[in-house]
Amino acid sequence: MIKKLILLLRMVKHDINNDYQLIYGYAQMGKYQKIIEYIINNKNYNFISNLMKIKDYYLLDCLLDIYFFAKQNRTNISLEILEEFDKIKINKSIANNIKEQIKKIINEANSDEEKQILITIGERHIKINKI
Repeated sequence: MIKKLILLLRMVKHDINNDYQLIYGYAQMGKYQKIIEYIINNKNYNFISNLMKIKDYYLLDCLLDIYFFAKQNRTNISLEILEEFDKIKINKSIANNIKEQIKKIINEANSDEEKQILITIGERHIKINKI
């Protein structure tokens, strides 16, 4: 798990550096509206900030694996956490089932289309939706 978290931090650092370069370029060209649009539409940080709220070990490990797989397959993953989510507990079998569902959605998608998946975690459920 520690190796996965270190990899996540490296990826986030890389993404943030890319974001800074893009924003800096727009600012130099005076394209301030483009900066605002880019910040509003940036989906990477939704997943990561919500990931930090997860306390269940298997769920966190599962979501990290999903994030890495999605990034490798140019898929945007959004994570929505409902207020009562902290009561949910999963085991290794459920975690593997969730990963397989996500991999199936990603692998079945047309390689030309933008792939987006929304994972919603509530008190008694985890929903996976292709957007």
